[in-house]
Amino acid sequence: VLNAPAQEEDLSFLVYPNPAAAQEEFSILVNTSELARFGVQVVDVLGRAVFAAAGMVGKPLKIGRGLAPGVYLVVVKVNARRHTQKLIVK
Repeated sequence: VLNAPAQEEDLSFLVYPNPAAAQEEFSILVNTSELARFGVQVVDVLGRAVFAAAGMVGKPLKIGRGLAPGVYLVVVKVNARRHTQKLIVK
């Protein structure tokens, strides 16, 4: 009997609103089939972390107020997995 290879669980996240206004909060919603905590970092174009927080999968995490206008990368880590998405602040 052959064993099927284990499939990596899907991980997706949504950053909204995107683009966001400079004084507006934005939310991150992480979805995966496992119930877990996640870490998030917002990084500027120079690679400097400007914000970091933690949340629970399936529950929106509100962050952001006070980010200067520009382009940022939102990095989400769940266990050993890491995904990145661009955020624009007007």
